[in-house]
Amino acid sequence: MPWNWKSNTSPGRCGWTVQGPGDSEELQQIVTLLQSTADRLWLVALVFAMAESAIFPEQAACTRTRTLLWLGAANLCFVGGALLFGWFAGVPLWGGLLLAAFLELGLGLMWFGDHFVLKMDSAQLTRELKQYQNRLQQEHR
Repeated sequence: MPWNWKSNTSPGRCGWTVQGPGDSEELQQIVTLLQSTADRLWLVALVFAMAESAIFPEQAACTRTRTLLWLGAANLCFVGGALLFGWFAGVPLWGGLLLAAFLELGLGLMWFGDHFVLKMDSAQLTRELKQYQNRLQQEHR
């Protein structure tokens, strides 16, 4: 008999159940664990997204203070979530440090993209606007 994934929409429960050869209770526990981990990851990402929206409202300037708040919020949410929910329990110390280094690398690359690339793009647009304005002035003479 093949594995059969069924939607479980009983009151207060949302997710999937699995039935297969022997209806393995261990497999059902794994599926439940994955669901609760995904729910927690989603919750932490949602909290961070709300914090990020508060730190950087639309049309707000990217200041050093906002950037440091954003960095602190990201670390608090993701490192704190990992510690609180035990996402990496059993990972050796060097593995945890490596994961933290990847988090910091990702945050640094996002900051670089927002800060430097957008500034370079703005500078290019400013140059092109000035060239266009000069051309218009020359045509009207």
